[in-house]
Amino acid sequence: MKEKIIGNDGLLNLAKKLKLKVIILHRIYHHQVKISRITLAHPLTKKMILAIIDALVTHEKKLMNGSCLVLVDPRAVAGITHLKACIQFALKSFKQKDNIADKLGAEIMLFLSAQRQISKAIKKVGISEKSKELLFIEVYPSDTPHLANASILPFNLEDFLEQEKVECVEITADLDSLPLINEDKVKRNLEIAEKEIAIMVPPQKVPQNRALMIEKIAIEKSALLTINK
Repeated sequence: MKEKIIGNDGLLNLAKKLKLKVIILHRIYHHQVKISRITLAHPLTKKMILAIIDALVTHEKKLMNGSCLVLVDPRAVAGITHLKACIQFALKSFKQKDNIADKLGAEIMLFLSAQRQISKAIKKVGISEKSKELLFIEVYPSDTPHLANASILPFNLEDFLEQEKVECVEITADLDSLPLINEDKVKRNLEIAEKEIAIMVPPQKVPQNRALMIEKIAIEKSALLTINK
């Protein structure tokens, strides 16, 4: 089957007719972003986690400047809009040269956790031996070769996981939606008080509205990192 990168949802139907394997990329602050969700067959050991991170660092060095490959805990994300906002905040901080971290992936984690110290951010949003699922984020500058009209991305996630002997139940590539998985973890990480939610979501409102409001508050909390730099 042919494979082509599609950045516009309006082209999805055309891609299906042409039997193309569609890769959905999010356009965020002059970059193209691919988000994948990985369901593990077995928890990762600490040794495996360290090996995976080291391998990602090696792969990232081969990519165009401004690219990044990073794994985070999906339970620490308030939703797809929260994740995309944090990616944008991180990209903007590098553009304006007021970034805290040396690496883009680490800067994304700082915004997701609303922390200024990467060691604290890793504990809050990084993967661990308790992780049952992983979120994998690929960020590429828009002028990266092959993104506009070529057949493949610079990094192949499935091949990488196979090389690292990571057994997966499912890999959902090209993620364009993500629910609030763990409300307590997000609230704890970002110090969101119940009274903040109550102001925005009356008790009689449906749970979906509550999740949306928590995500909105999460974005505001993450954005504060920029103000407090």
